[in-house]
Amino acid sequence: MRKVRIIELGHFYRYTLKNKWLIKIENKNVNFIKNDPIGFVVLDENKQRVGKVLDIIGNVNSPYALVEPFPHYNPPKEVYIELVEKVRRK
Repeated sequence: MRKVRIIELGHFYRYTLKNKWLIKIENKNVNFIKNDPIGFVVLDENKQRVGKVLDIIGNVNSPYALVEPFPHYNPPKEVYIELVEKVRRK
């Protein structure tokens, strides 16, 4: 069984590279080295799936996420991410 946590990733910044989204990561509480978000699903304010994370780029102090949107979705103002936590067996 897997636990899924929904956390705020950041805000839409602008379009880049053939209509991909650049998201300014605002959440400083998540360690993206331990929890690598590449390939995870991106959600909008209504918790609908709107894309997936392709890469984390930029400076460690002000990172950006490159998101590939699913077809027919406009970029939301606030973006959330589904973090899948693995349950360890004792």
